[in-house]
Amino acid sequence: IDLDGYIWKANSPSCGLKNVKTFLASGAPAKTSDQGIFAQYFTSHFPRVACIEESDLDNLVLRQIFLLKIFISFSLRCFKINSRHQTKIHN
Repeated sequence: IDLDGYIWKANSPSCGLKNVKTFLASGAPAKTSDQGIFAQYFTSHFPRVACIEESDLDNLVLRQIFLLKIFISFSLRCFKINSRHQTKIHN
């Protein structure tokens, strides 16, 4: 997947990464907080994609870590593409 980072909606039942209020089929609140349904699926299938909730972008340290992960992911992906391209040229 050519995706380096993803910003999630905080507290969303589908897209929250943490502290999401979940509900039972009856509509009663569940006792635990968890990830949103899509966020849980996405992070389990794409663990290398940098993820952050939009509310965490206000935190300078968390934002810098997120951007650094994106930069590293992008750089590695470009390096792999260039390496494959150079191999084809030299063969």
